[in-house]
Amino acid sequence: MFPNKNTLEGRLESVDDNLNLHLVDTFELADGVKLRSLGSVVLRGNNIILLRPIEE
Repeated sequence: MFPNKNTLEGRLESVDDNLNLHLVDTFELADGVKLRSLGSVVLRGNNIILLRPIEE
């Protein structure tokens, strides 16, 4: 059901009424390894499975 197990990590810039998220300084991770920098990303609220804070 979820073929891509990569995750995104970034700084939350804003959220709207539909829980769409705008992340900045975002990068893609696979098995804890940074694959590429994505910069500014908008995630559609209904596509988000899990949110968690990261350790600074």
